[in-house]
Amino acid sequence: YMPAYLGSDATDVSFALLASRHAGTATLRMNLGLAIVGNPRELGSQDDIYIASAALLIPFTDDLGTFIEAYGADGYKERDDKLLLRAGLGGTTGCWRIETHGAVRVVGDGWDFGPAFDASEDWSVGLTVTHRFRL
Repeated sequence: YMPAYLGSDATDVSFALLASRHAGTATLRMNLGLAIVGNPRELGSQDDIYIASAALLIPFTDDLGTFIEAYGADGYKERDDKLLLRAGLGGTTGCWRIETHGAVRVVGDGWDFGPAFDASEDWSVGLTVTHRFRL
């Protein structure tokens, strides 16, 4: 038994197909994927989750914009189905990027196979601060 290898039921891995389409100044992004997640509570157990999301990014100016997103996950376990709605606002000033967002789970419950899907909370808020630099 080699717990560090794919297929061991102990290593988390995900694959995704991403697509993006511009419509005027807005951008539509879509994601289809599969995640194989090891169970942190039981050795040799895993959950395979199908993931889909769509996001619309709308710029107000060159430095300020917003987004809305629907993120869903489902798998073969009874309580895998989740649907989250997210919305956020972000802006750039100089070499800094600041983004804030809120999310609410509209389908599914708080049970999560692991913390991998950011879907176990009823709601959440986030703040991201990024400093861009060149190497």
